[in-house]
This record gives sequence, structure tokens and C-alpha cells, in this order.
Amino acid sequence: MANLHPRTVAHFAETAMLNGPLIERLRRAGCPIEDQMFTWSYDKLEYYLYRETVVGELATMDRAMLKSRETAEFLREEWMNVLITGPTGTGKETLAKILHGYHKRGPFLSENFAGITDTLFESKLFGHRKGSFTGAAGDKPGILEAAGDGTVFLDEIGDMKMEQQAKLLRAIGERQVTPVGSNDIIPIKCRFVCATNKDLRAMYRADPPTFRIDLFFRLAQVVISTTPLIDRADDVPLIAARICRRRGWTAVPTEAELEHAAYAEGNGRELENWLINWRYRLLEDGTEPAPTNIPNPPETPVVDMMDVFNL
Repeated sequence: MANLHPRTVAHFAETAMLNGPLIERLRRAGCPIEDQMFTWSYDKLEYYLYRETVVGELATMDRAMLKSRETAEFLREEWMNVLITGPTGTGKETLAKILHGYHKRGPFLSENFAGITDTLFESKLFGHRKGSFTGAAGDKPGILEAAGDGTVFLDEIGDMKMEQQAKLLRAIGERQVTPVGSNDIIPIKCRFVCATNKDLRAMYRADPPTFRIDLFFRLAQVVISTTPLIDRADDVPLIAARICRRRGWTAVPTEAELEHAAYAEGNGRELENWLINWRYRLLEDGTEPAPTNIPNPPETPVVDMMDVFNL
């Protein structure tokens, strides 16, 4: 490579600089970094980051979960609304991110509906104008507008009040919103992905119903389900290793230790809490060196471009 044209060298150097932030994100996630990554195209590196940090986060060997992941990947380019159901801590948001993918259509924006007030609901989703309520210091777009052509992930959709459901239904049906304190009509183009740990069919069939049947069928054009961790115990070591790697820990529990792990009710979140306590006991006993529980990302080394390109 010693006889490369200066423009070729400049192109390699520019590629390496563009790839730097993505490589740093890989480093923070605990992924191995190799010199040739600095010469990859941006799209190739972005896809690798997506596979390692998003798809890889759904660590599973369970047939049903693999099928759900497959469905999410297939639907990535299909512009339809998707409902993801399953218990807390079973990877619903990760599936939603897989569904969104790594494309350039628009961002992945999320909102949780647990206990959200009516004013905050409208402001978060539809936006607001300056002075429309106490604390509205300026104009702010809602996530349905800000998402553009991207994905809006609505979590805990089963906790939404009936009045809020009616407003969301209107926005989805008309593909437009009106910010709080304004008469402006803003068109929206986003795709909706929703998640719940509740049985929405039972809720709309109840007397009186607590979920709108028309909203259900707007949101559930496709339904994907997740499986509780208690039904896929073989995944526990995979998930535990993933959590330990993400946190930068040098030790991973043995399978014998994981037999005592708690995850029957909270699934992945409960397992992570158990791992934190397991880690704390290790440090307390002095049986492992003590890198911090959630480490600062390592310093990015200064890269000598002459070494990277063997010039």
C-alpha cells in the first residue's frame, strides 16, 4: 500500500474518521474492535453495530423467540403497525428496535403510558405551543411529528385511559395531529409499534370495555409475542453473559450458580437485579478484581493512520 495515490489515502482517512463514532459505540458495548473496521464502509459498520448491539441483545435459542425475531426482521421494510405482547422483561422493546432496524427512514422514538396524565399525553405525542400550559416555555413537536418516517414505540399501551385511546385513534386514522395550544394541523408519517403485558382482547371484550376494539385493530395489524424466561431456561446463561458483558464485568456466573437465579416474575429485569447482587457478593468477598459495576467507557486510543493502512 506504500504506492497508493494520495486521493486513495485521503479517502481511507476520511472513512476512518466517519467510522470513529460507530466504533466507539461498539467499544462501549464491549464488542471486539479490529483495525480493518476503520476501512469498512459506513453502512457496513452501521449494520454490524445493529447486529451486535440490537439483534444480539435478544440472546435466545428458544424456537418461539427466534420465530418472533425472524418476524420482526422480516417486517422491518413492511410499513405496518405491530403489537408486541408478553410479560415484563422478555425483550419487547428489543424486538421493537429490531423491527425498526438500522435504516435511514427516521428515528426510533418511544413513550411509556404507565400513569401518564392527559396533558402530558397530548404534549408528548402531539406537541405543544409556547404558553399552552404551565411550564411550556417554548414550542415543542410531539414524537409523532418528530419521528418523521421512523418508528414510534408506545410501551404499556394497555395502561392508556379510554379518553387517551380516542385521541390516539383519531391521530392514527387521520394521519395528522394538532399540538396543544394550537389550531395547526401537522401531518404524520411514522409507523406505530406498541407493546403490552396485558390481554387487550380480554380488555375490549370486558363489560364495560377498558380498551377500544377499533384502536386494537388499528395497532395490531401484526401481533408478535414474547416468551417468559421461566419457559426458556436454556436462555438464562446466554442472557446472563450478555448482561455481564454489557456492564463490563470480568466474571460470569457458572451454570450451577445460575440455577439459584431469580427471574420467574420479572424475567430479564429480575435476572439483571440478581446478577447485580451476585456481583456485589463477589466484590464483598474479594473474589474478583473490582472494575466498577457500570464502568466508564474506555479511553479511545489515538490511532496512527500509517499503522492502520500499513503505509
